[in-house]
Amino acid sequence: MPRARSHGSEHEVRVTRDLSDNWAVEIAPIPASPRKWEPYKPEPAVLLVKLHATSRDAAARAALEQLKQQGKIDDFSV
Repeated sequence: MPRARSHGSEHEVRVTRDLSDNWAVEIAPIPASPRKWEPYKPEPAVLLVKLHATSRDAAARAALEQLKQQGKIDDFSV
């Protein structure tokens, strides 16, 4: 699973298919433990990038490289 680092903290990267070849890449904090009353509700995303790509991996790599060039994240691993 891809990870992103920003300001010294680790974030998870969620990649979901939007429509056909459009992808949504979300950078969200890693939850400490699931809440008992909201087990399926994900943490809100800090950053969201929507783009057109041929695969899930290509979308994740392109979005993370773009965010790193803009200075919004420090580093990433795919």
